[in-house]
Amino acid sequence: MEVRYKHVVALTPRDVDLLTFCALHKGAPVGVVARRFFATHPTTGEPNKDPDHACRRRLKELVALGFLEPIAARGDRRIAAVTAKAAAALGVAKRDTVALKGRAHHVATLTYLQDLTERYAAQGVKVLNIRLEFQLRSDLQAGHRTRKGDAFDAFPDAVFELERPTTDGSMDREEHALEYVTQKYSDRDIIDKAESFTPRYDSVVWVADKKTTAKRLSALTGRPSEVWA
Repeated sequence: MEVRYKHVVALTPRDVDLLTFCALHKGAPVGVVARRFFATHPTTGEPNKDPDHACRRRLKELVALGFLEPIAARGDRRIAAVTAKAAAALGVAKRDTVALKGRAHHVATLTYLQDLTERYAAQGVKVLNIRLEFQLRSDLQAGHRTRKGDAFDAFPDAVFELERPTTDGSMDREEHALEYVTQKYSDRDIIDKAESFTPRYDSVVWVADKKTTAKRLSALTGRPSEVWA
């Protein structure tokens, strides 16, 4: 990707990928950024002994350079979000960062997706084309003026594709939905989402915040769910 920012010398290819990822997702959890971009050395490919430290150090530098917003110390909920200047340099849209109210859900969704990506990678399967709820909504409504009373199907927290090799040497692609369910979801919420998602995707990955939520999920959807918090 071409970077047009006048101080491009300050950015490495990894920085460009990192900033683009953060821009496209309304900010990314610092822990996910560390795992995704600092697990190995960008030149040698050798495993990084302390990816979290390397990540924090570089993010601090990117903040100082004006590419990232200051990162508030909020433990596991720390978000790396690009500035408008950085978004313009990368040629991507500057989306508002996720609201504080929805930050825990946002962090949980992206962190679980990173878990999933690493798990599948160990099996030789790639996770591609991840789109979050706001991106799915934007894609559907692009170019269409919404009117009062318009109704849309429910949107999952994320949709992603799996690319896996087949026995004949070709690559097979499947589209899956991800929904992270907390104890606040009503039975009706879960049933409505299941009825909306199941016909539209190859499968739905149900993730719960607690064992009790997972048990309720499985009873209502007839599908297994994984506890993640």
